[in-house]
Amino acid sequence: LSLFQSRISLQKASVKLKARRSECNSKATHARNDYLLTLAAANAHQDRYYQTDLVNIMKVRQIILFYFILPPSLAGIVGG
Repeated sequence: LSLFQSRISLQKASVKLKARRSECNSKATHARNDYLLTLAAANAHQDRYYQTDLVNIMKVRQIILFYFILPPSLAGIVGG
């Protein structure tokens, strides 16, 4: 009688553990997908920064330097 009760309790424990494993696998998959989406978004932002934003910043910087700080070739003409 004790042997059968032990077997039944082991089967119940096995069912619970399988359910828990399935739940953990689902959570791990969800976390991995979130990570991959976040990584893709971060890479896209970094690419945009280097390909678009930084280029525009450098253009604006060049314009500011040209208009507010006269190039040496023009400084001689204007000043002198």
